[in-house]
Amino acid sequence: MEASRISVRPLTPADTAAATAVWADAMLAYDKEFIRQFIAEKLAGDMMDAHASYVAVADGSSGFWVACTEENGEIVGCVGARMLPAATLGGASLPPGKDYLQRIKDKDGVPMGTGAVDGPLWGPLGADGSDGPAMELMRMAVSPAHRGMGVARALVQEVATFAQGSGCPWVVLTTAREMLPAVAAYKQMGFSLLERPKIMAFAGRPEDLLR
Repeated sequence: MEASRISVRPLTPADTAAATAVWADAMLAYDKEFIRQFIAEKLAGDMMDAHASYVAVADGSSGFWVACTEENGEIVGCVGARMLPAATLGGASLPPGKDYLQRIKDKDGVPMGTGAVDGPLWGPLGADGSDGPAMELMRMAVSPAHRGMGVARALVQEVATFAQGSGCPWVVLTTAREMLPAVAAYKQMGFSLLERPKIMAFAGRPEDLLR
């Protein structure tokens, strides 16, 4: 399947169950206990209803999109995004949802390592809030059967376009070190990388991600 045969559109309420299934299945492909626990937490949280959590937010500061095949409209990927205020990026505390970086050990019992967070999470990459808010890319997933076909790039570019329209000079994200295909994909798409003890922190300018 060629990348041109994939289209990206905003999530609708009718898409929610299919998008959630694609996300969970893609995450389960990484056979790690901490990822299984992460999935369970998010299915009880924002991914219980991604449309309500991201699309229906009144201030328009977040969004959620699905990638579909043009042949039959099958949902084969998804991604969410939320705006992080400048103060959150440059503050001493971690952004919402990143508190796990303060744990002494992760969910597999492996030490996180001292100094897991030293200053703003994406600050060393330039996204420290000094030039405005950032758009955090979240819940990115591509069906294993459709990887390597441009789906991830199309979803990232949708988030980059949303970031530009929202006045965000950065797109940021984190992913687990063990998720090697995801790490490789983000490197190829124009993100800069900061290695942490258990995670990879990425930041990229929207204009670079859209090239």
